[in-house]
Amino acid sequence: MNVLVMQMTLRSRGMELPVFAGSVWHGGLGCQLNRVAPTAFACLYQVSDEARLYSFIPPEGGHWPPGQDRVLQLSLFGPACDHAMAVLQAVAELGDVGLRPGGKFVVEAVHTLTPDGQPLQTIFTSARGLLTLPVACDFTPAWASVHQQALSQPADVLLQWRSPVRIKEQNIQLHQAPSCLQLLRRTLGRVEQLAFACN
Repeated sequence: MNVLVMQMTLRSRGMELPVFAGSVWHGGLGCQLNRVAPTAFACLYQVSDEARLYSFIPPEGGHWPPGQDRVLQLSLFGPACDHAMAVLQAVAELGDVGLRPGGKFVVEAVHTLTPDGQPLQTIFTSARGLLTLPVACDFTPAWASVHQQALSQPADVLLQWRSPVRIKEQNIQLHQAPSCLQLLRRTLGRVEQLAFACN
């Protein structure tokens, strides 16, 4: 399975983001992607939640003063990697029209990372423009190695949430700490998303 992890440095033009900003980014990107590249929109958005071929680590919510940089990390899985340039264009145009709620921003730089977070290549800077096309990583060898290791020896599992998580039960948002069962359901949903991308 191909994985393309893009780390985008965004410069605020005066923003105020909600604490749980993931849904704002999801909706804003979808709106712009549908406008600039309907085929990419269909691949990324016109699917069930467990088949979604992307994930976000959004910038921290709250006040984001003009001129301050923050990072948006966006990962594309499987066939969604083919639409990376359309996604980048949609993010740039989202900055021009602004998140609602949120505000406007400018894309200062875009770097790709390996699936384990190591820097890979700089593909765009505001000063120099597009430097190269993004190239996805083949995650299959790494996944096979992890799978083989898991079969040969038991291992501890570390679950780390990288951004605020909003959990719903029967489409109603939780307003208290989730139970272990609710956390497991949410985690397994993400695993199912990766499994779908792998076919």
